Amino acid sequence: MKAGAFHLYIDSGLPVIPASTISGLFWRKGFFHRCGTAVYEIGSAFPACLAAEVFMEILHHSVIDRSHELVTEAGSEVLFPSKEAVIRLKNFSRYLKLGCLS
Repeated sequence: MKAGAFHLYIDSGLPVIPASTISGLFWRKGFFHRCGTAVYEIGSAFPACLAAEVFMEILHHSVIDRSHELVTEAGSEVLFPSKEAVIRLKNFSRYLKLGCLS
């Protein structure tokens, strides 16, 4: 998630209403798409005047984490790496950037 969402939230003064989806399972890059039923879930509006860190944490949970939960409920969880695998990959990427492996 990028911080631009937080700046729009602060600058506009409008409520932020998160939406989670599993449409990425069917609508991929390129010409061919899969058949299936896209599921969208509209969340509750965020409270006003949240700090940046709190806003980003709530946004991540209500969009990214909830989308992954919807994918799991749809029975397609094998298409996403586990959170642990993502953390290991991020740590490995940092390790490579530091030049620890050659």
